[in-house]
Amino acid sequence: MQSGGGKHLGTTDYTVERAVTIDCTAAELYRFWRELENLPRFMAGIESIRPLEEGRYLWAAESSDGRRLEWVTEILEAEPERLISWASVRGSELSAWGSVRFHPAPGERGTEVHLAERFQPPLSLTLGEWFWNLFGEDPGVRLQEDLRRLQQLLESGELVSIEGQPRGKG
Repeated sequence: MQSGGGKHLGTTDYTVERAVTIDCTAAELYRFWRELENLPRFMAGIESIRPLEEGRYLWAAESSDGRRLEWVTEILEAEPERLISWASVRGSELSAWGSVRFHPAPGERGTEVHLAERFQPPLSLTLGEWFWNLFGEDPGVRLQEDLRRLQQLLESGELVSIEGQPRGKG
């Protein structure tokens, strides 16, 4: 399941939302997400997330041009089996906000996971330049691929990759 595209919030903010249905309970998904250290397992570009003092986390990523970025987020809301939201703290190198919501899927087919992210690039760059430099792709595409990897990880217990395999005839 896919939902929402990107939308501009003023001239410098950008919000993107996507969704996927995962064959897990909301309780299982909430527990997995509440340990933010799990997110680099399926989020492209995120190298690590390390807990700091209560409710704060240090995120690290490598941009597509090889720069290392670090920023601190804090948990804004955490409602068991329903919602987790976070935002970068003032003064962070990256200004970002995110939330994940869990809803029962129709027909008792698992749980819909709705992931939203909002970014504000530095004033010196356009959103496109900034996001492309940071992640090397469109934010909506990246978010949907992250959710597909999450689904694969939680439903099968592993991530299947063709990285490093030879190409067939083209």
